[in-house]
Amino acid sequence: MKHSIFIPCIAALFCLAACVAPSNPATDGTETTDTATVKASHIKTLNTQDFIREIYDFRSGAAWNYLGSKPCVIDFYTDWCRPCQAMAPLMEQLAENFEGRIDFYKVNADKEPALSHYFNIDAIPCFLFCTQQGEPIRVTGALSEEMLRTYLEKML
Repeated sequence: MKHSIFIPCIAALFCLAACVAPSNPATDGTETTDTATVKASHIKTLNTQDFIREIYDFRSGAAWNYLGSKPCVIDFYTDWCRPCQAMAPLMEQLAENFEGRIDFYKVNADKEPALSHYFNIDAIPCFLFCTQQGEPIRVTGALSEEMLRTYLEKML
């Protein structure tokens, strides 16, 4: 009697394992490593040196002068921030949709305190929308997809 229960349980485990097998990386846009499957990101993470080189040298004291060749949005976030975590998939989707027209960056506010201080980042998420002309537009808080698209479309 014990064997009649044991065999169906083992069969069920094999069936469940087959149902959760990883998908084929060649068809879903992911990269497979030995330890995990990782989605390729359309958002570049900036540290302070990257920011100075690619966006603006805030140490110079000069007026804002965006260095990029196309508009960008910079997402100031932290790993522990729930609204930031909720915004991440939407930002990734928008970065993919606007690829080639708007650059998407993110800055970890905890790891880059000089940038956070310079831009007075006191609440997160915080977004900077930058065009080639004029000062960046700063928006704090989680935004809807519709609001984000409005800001992005205005930059084009």
